[in-house]
Amino acid sequence: MPILYPGDVQEVLDLGMHAVALSRITGLWTALKIVAAVADGNGTVDLDPEHVVPVVPDLTIDGRPYEHHPDGQLLTPHTLELERDFREARSELVRRYTIANRLNHTTIDPPDAWIGLVASGFTYHELLHALGRLGLTTHAEIAAVGIRLLHMRVPVPFDPSTIRTFARGLDEILIVEEKNPTLEWLVKDALYGGPDQPRVVGKTHPDGRTLMPNHGILDADTILVGLRERLSARLADRLTPEPTVREHALLPLSIERTPYFCSGCPHNWGTKVPEDALVGAGIGCHGMVLLMEEDKVGRSAGITAMGSEGSQWIGMSPFVEREHFTQNIGDGTFFHSGQLAIQAAVAADVRMTYKLLYNGTVAMTGGQDA
Repeated sequence: MPILYPGDVQEVLDLGMHAVALSRITGLWTALKIVAAVADGNGTVDLDPEHVVPVVPDLTIDGRPYEHHPDGQLLTPHTLELERDFREARSELVRRYTIANRLNHTTIDPPDAWIGLVASGFTYHELLHALGRLGLTTHAEIAAVGIRLLHMRVPVPFDPSTIRTFARGLDEILIVEEKNPTLEWLVKDALYGGPDQPRVVGKTHPDGRTLMPNHGILDADTILVGLRERLSARLADRLTPEPTVREHALLPLSIERTPYFCSGCPHNWGTKVPEDALVGAGIGCHGMVLLMEEDKVGRSAGITAMGSEGSQWIGMSPFVEREHFTQNIGDGTFFHSGQLAIQAAVAADVRMTYKLLYNGTVAMTGGQDA
């Protein structure tokens, strides 16, 4: 499935338009990867209908224009032909669309570049912030020190030809990506065996030392440390010196704003349980019991997906001495899929109390009636 990765509010709109167009052309599901910093962010956006005008690439496959026909015969051997169509035709159209619309494009390309930086989505924008912290605030300043920059807005599927073109003439490529080194492995695989290929680093230095963490998000502060190390090999005298002390002291918090239930909500008393009760959390506002004092809301035994409330006790109960379990479940969840969880508990014949926390409102998504 093609995955488009917006890094700010404008890109959510732009890549959303491309996702729709790409799906219509290929018949594929398309996805947007939106991290919390983007979903919770804000910004000024261009709403001009002509801001994004998708370019339709050449749709010729096997000598004729491709047209996808939905097919519900999802059994072998018919699925073998569907798989062939997906791999050979529709995936190729995704590649063509990505190239035609310059979704993965080199944003900075000086003729004397020695190092290439590759990043996607939110991480790309944080990489620009990190470069700014090093004194390279404009595209011209970045280009002047020989840095080539690739913005991967469609990291999946990966197109080897894009990275091979990007790598020409470079001594080193630094892959900046969160979590696992997926893109790093793909880049190395695409370049392996070719002549005069650059060194590729990502999560570790060539000597094995950690370069970029493989956990959490990669913000500008996190990227800055490893980025400085790699660039200092040639640009030590061009980069802003590393500060020895914090420029401004952090002010202590005057008040803590811990998440809590709204005043008057039945959850304030509905989540209270006897002392030392073992409680299962769930999806909904009542899940905030995980942040509250155990002597008031019980000892938590984890949180489940919506519709699985209490399933952890079905598995635990034969192996623990405790004989009873309390499971919180919201009224919205109950009518969505929670009834199935209760049926499963009855079928498993476990001793459990379900607390149906009724407040008549689906509060987490805007206050609709339950």
